[in-house]
Amino acid sequence: ASHLYPRLVLQLPPPILQTVFTLVSESLAAEPDILKSGLETIAALAEEARTSPLGAGFLIAMLRKLFDTVMFHDFNTDNLDQFASACFALIWARPDDFMALATTYCSQYAQNPTAQQRLYNALMTLLTTITNNGQAPTMQQKPDRTQRVAFRKAMRAFVADVRSFLRTL
Repeated sequence: ASHLYPRLVLQLPPPILQTVFTLVSESLAAEPDILKSGLETIAALAEEARTSPLGAGFLIAMLRKLFDTVMFHDFNTDNLDQFASACFALIWARPDDFMALATTYCSQYAQNPTAQQRLYNALMTLLTTITNNGQAPTMQQKPDRTQRVAFRKAMRAFVADVRSFLRTL
């Protein structure tokens, strides 16, 4: 229900909201149907929380967890479109936090400038499918279907490219 009523979820008392966030986070390690529901919930909460400070810490944690998963861990690629939808919503809601996360990831490869640049380019490709000429989306903007489709395509390319070269390092 949390992906159907994200505004109501974000209005829950903090202890209950934290429990919801924990359950959603744990769903990422569950079987495919639960994983799909968790990713849908993350996307819905990210889109709703864009204009609210509630859940900011959760969104940032989920952004890191999702990118850690698609970059470094084995996961069922049948769920890649759901991962892409959740990542899209998180980056749309928190573009500055995505930039900070990208910087963190790239700094891990400072000893290998080629890998660092390749990772940076791949992460920025994802970001540019969301931003408008390098400008973060405004609170009034709504993502359109074209951006979502472009992001899913970019995410597929990102996973295929980045996972392969990071695993060889």
